Amino acid sequence: MEDLAWNYRHSGRLQDAVVLFKSVVEARRRTLGSGHEDTLKSMYDFAWYYEDHDGSPEAADLYEDM
Repeated sequence: MEDLAWNYRHSGRLQDAVVLFKSVVEARRRTLGSGHEDTLKSMYDFAWYYEDHDGSPEAADLYEDM
């Protein structure tokens, strides 16, 4: 799912990318826990996406959760 989110992002389907990034983070938190390295990587990737491309304040929230 995360790879598909990146593909959406690169092809300009930004809203679809956001939906998938959120889904990946939520699923990994639920199944692996918030401290798992895969969860943290997904949170970082999603935060970076927000910070770099969207300018959303949600990036800071994700960074703080890590």
